Amino acid sequence: MLANLLRQLNYATAPLKLIDSDVPPDCAVLVIPGPKAPFAPVEISRIERYLAEGGSALVLLDPDSIETGLENVVARWGVVVHPNMVIERQRGLVPYAGGLYMGEQQSMYARAMKYEPSHAIVADLESKGIATGFYQVREITWTGANPTLACTGTPIVFAGSRTSFAITEVKEALRNPRQAHSAEGKPSGPFSVAVAATAPPSVPTGVEGAKTRLVVVGDADFATDRVVSQERGNVDFMLNCITWLSEDEDLITIHSREPGYKPIVMTASQGTFMFLFCVWRYPAMVFVAGLLIWWYRRSRGPGKDN
Repeated sequence: MLANLLRQLNYATAPLKLIDSDVPPDCAVLVIPGPKAPFAPVEISRIERYLAEGGSALVLLDPDSIETGLENVVARWGVVVHPNMVIERQRGLVPYAGGLYMGEQQSMYARAMKYEPSHAIVADLESKGIATGFYQVREITWTGANPTLACTGTPIVFAGSRTSFAITEVKEALRNPRQAHSAEGKPSGPFSVAVAATAPPSVPTGVEGAKTRLVVVGDADFATDRVVSQERGNVDFMLNCITWLSEDEDLITIHSREPGYKPIVMTASQGTFMFLFCVWRYPAMVFVAGLLIWWYRRSRGPGKDN
């Protein structure tokens, strides 16, 4: 889906092996989607050189990622990659022993409806109240401007509700997804999960007004078709990141949707409400009506109905 939309915007995509060659000079945006192994020193050096010369990069780091070496690269731009994962927590109906009871539900899926309204990537998402969703997302924060690079940046996406929390036992949680986690003593949400930063090139480029642009997101799955089909804002967020990084801000918008399967995604509290409303509404109405009739007849006393 995303590949088709990128082609419609006249973007061409191509794989790149940094172990074999430098980033091509005509590369508008270098996308690093969820690396699963550490980068070799030569690869790190080539990424750093590309950014130093005014390149733009979109770095997507899943919480299950090992230390890739990119953590130190983005840290130079004031971006901190946290070794944690956001856990969403809500109260709702929980199945147990063939029945249901009201209890706490925990999920690795965190929604975002809070954005930095001043940033071009997410301004439309904020103004139109469009949600994005992240399955297994880590915290990404901005520590402040780097005086050496004259770098500026800001968190742009905040995921998780006020009852969400972050855990550091990520590998254990991924091995046992149904395990419940204690929120005691842990930071609570919403959490910054994406940061955008800019800086002048640190080496001369000969291009007037050139800028290094960097976006770091704590999840790579949000751009997959599986998650995109659930949250309409994910496509917009991903494409807006690409267009901002390539300095095509005129293309930043809420994009049209292709027809297809669009499931309704609800929070636990919304699901509980719909269950109670649909299943218990009519029995409750009959019960209340019967109770009112009984009370009416009782208040009139025997023999007063005629």
